[in-house]
Amino acid sequence: FLYLYFFFLMIRRPPRSTLFPYTTLFRSVGQEDLFLEKNSLDTVGQAIFSKRDIVVPQNLERLIVVSHNYHIPRVRIIFDFVYGNSFDIRYFGVVDLPNDYRSIESERKSLEVFLKTFEGVTSGNDEDIFSALIEKHPLYRDFK
Repeated sequence: FLYLYFFFLMIRRPPRSTLFPYTTLFRSVGQEDLFLEKNSLDTVGQAIFSKRDIVVPQNLERLIVVSHNYHIPRVRIIFDFVYGNSFDIRYFGVVDLPNDYRSIESERKSLEVFLKTFEGVTSGNDEDIFSALIEKHPLYRDFK
């Protein structure tokens, strides 16, 4: 089985110290185990499109998701919902930003929006999850 690594770099111009944990991890991972997901506009999209466009077509079963430490609790909820319980997913947070009140509050609000958007949708149901994404999520309403 291959591990699939996701790197969610949401910083426009990160300082070198921010990139260090990522570059170290990149060096220890073979190029054949790294995939670039190109359709997403946010974390929910990253989960949905990575599953649809990379993980399922490649028949992968185990994933490692790497994100900012403050972001991991919400990432875990979203990926566990989208992937259902048919995949072995491990989560690793990289400490690079302070867990200040604004970050925590922003994550809480984003999680509320996610839960409302996908309310009534069954975890792991790809068709219903994708339908909810393009019908209810403002970033994907025009997605074809």
